Amino acid sequence: MDASTQQAITYRTSRTLLGDQHRLLQRQRQQKQQNRLTRQQNQKKGIRHQPSESELGQYVARLLAKAIIQLAQTHQVSSIVLPNLTNSRDILDSEIQARAEQKCPGAIAAQAKYAKEVRNSIHGWDYRRLSDAIRSSASKQDIPLEEAFLAVRSNPKEQARELAIAAYQARTENRN
Repeated sequence: MDASTQQAITYRTSRTLLGDQHRLLQRQRQQKQQNRLTRQQNQKKGIRHQPSESELGQYVARLLAKAIIQLAQTHQVSSIVLPNLTNSRDILDSEIQARAEQKCPGAIAAQAKYAKEVRNSIHGWDYRRLSDAIRSSASKQDIPLEEAFLAVRSNPKEQARELAIAAYQARTENRN
């Protein structure tokens, strides 16, 4: 994203970033879903042992970080912007609830269902693991990192655009 002109340079999805290895991300998501179901069943039965996440998640995060760094080097970016995760759960929950109320006015059950679906899609990613992998890879390549608060948007392109613009505006305000 060229934040000064607010024009997109390129967009990439996890599928295009991972290429042939995208199947690993699908497998990791299936594994995570299965672990979630097993945890729920174990809790109902009173079983203390809970399944743990495998190293597959860490491997996928490293693959994504590597692809992001390569993309940044290809386009000679000035920095990479990551979402600021401080209080992100509270901020996201309030934004999701506001959007649910706007989307389904007066229908409490529909709002709850909508909010649950959005939360599940957002919290399906391990942002901390991914951002740590990006930080590590970026520091090895001397690519500066910036942080900006993440707004919830239904369109990932719009979300990425606003994140980049917020970081750019914060950087220019700090210079003045």
